[in-house]
Amino acid sequence: MEKSEAGRAIIIKNGTLITPFEKIEEGFLIIKMGRIAQVGVGQPREITQAAEEIDARGLYVLPGFIDLHIHGGGGHDVMESSFSALNQISKVLVKEGVTSFLSTTITTSQEDLLTATQSVRKAMGRGTEGAEILGVHLEGPYLNSKRAGAQPQEFIRLPSIEEVKQYIYASGGKVKILSLAPEIEGALGLIRFLDREGVVPVIAHSDASYEETLSATEAGLRHAAHTFKAMSEFHHREPGAVGAVLALDSITAEVIADGVHVHPASLKILIKCKGYEKVVVVSDAIMGMGAPDGEYQLGGRTIIVQKGASRFKDGGIAGSAMSVGNGVKKLIRWLDLELPQIIQMATFNPARAIGEEGHKGSLEVGKDADIIICDQELSVKMAMVRGRVVPQESGGRTENMLI
Repeated sequence: MEKSEAGRAIIIKNGTLITPFEKIEEGFLIIKMGRIAQVGVGQPREITQAAEEIDARGLYVLPGFIDLHIHGGGGHDVMESSFSALNQISKVLVKEGVTSFLSTTITTSQEDLLTATQSVRKAMGRGTEGAEILGVHLEGPYLNSKRAGAQPQEFIRLPSIEEVKQYIYASGGKVKILSLAPEIEGALGLIRFLDREGVVPVIAHSDASYEETLSATEAGLRHAAHTFKAMSEFHHREPGAVGAVLALDSITAEVIADGVHVHPASLKILIKCKGYEKVVVVSDAIMGMGAPDGEYQLGGRTIIVQKGASRFKDGGIAGSAMSVGNGVKKLIRWLDLELPQIIQMATFNPARAIGEEGHKGSLEVGKDADIIICDQELSVKMAMVRGRVVPQESGGRTENMLI
């Protein structure tokens, strides 16, 4: 079943619901017209129309994961700028429990970025078969070349509000995030512009001091891309960008929980400083995510995906090869947190970071029915995007869950 009949309700019952604000044993959900209509305990008493029933006994029922920072997957890259590539990425993601995401670009020419943002707008209008695209995350091109990381240095440039206006227009107003280095010339003016336009200004690939980062937050900066990676390190006499992210409550912190980018002890420090409410799990995945080990491309350079890591030939880290779902599994092993708290970092927190918490990120009445059903190891058995059940081609059991 790929979608229910128009107007026909879907009942998910007997599962353990992680909303993620509470854990409900033997809970149920009723979905109508793509949204959550009821959340309760036990069996639903009143159904006004014939409904499809899904038995989730012995399974977790969770909000779908949201990935704010992903460049590709399944052998495809966002910068291919085609519906086919974006659609394939969406299909790979939904298998991993991700029901919505931001298509994330890389630092490149203005022409290529315009083409990429236009392609996202068109794909959103057409609709993808897997996870839903929520908009664009522009990573760069206004970065600090000292902290370029995997970003192509030849395309790094100073901020231009006029250039950004073109990206916003090309995307149909769907640029949700722009990552930049706040210390470079013209960055504070751009941050103020982004804040006025409803685009989240994000610190990334930055050599900023603590004071420079603080000034950026006063201008409107409120989010940090892949915390610890490609930013000025903490020192007790100069806390740097990392120290600012840890210390300032106004900043929400992304983290890549793959065990390659960040040591588990550093993750614990991040959680202790920020609280789980201010941390967002992202993948920063490249085209090798959800694909066999081998050679792939990122920004015109060859990368090698092997044993869960993505690296350039010289050994430098180049994005990740994991999904947000895999990151959640690792956090369960590494952190002394309750399951709902960890799930919140991959669901409600990213939704709130981009202003989508009224529609996404939790199992609450009125919100989009973006739902995953998982076993005790969090392997995805069923995924639902806006009430549409997406078949799991491997490892799932969509059909025999229907009553």
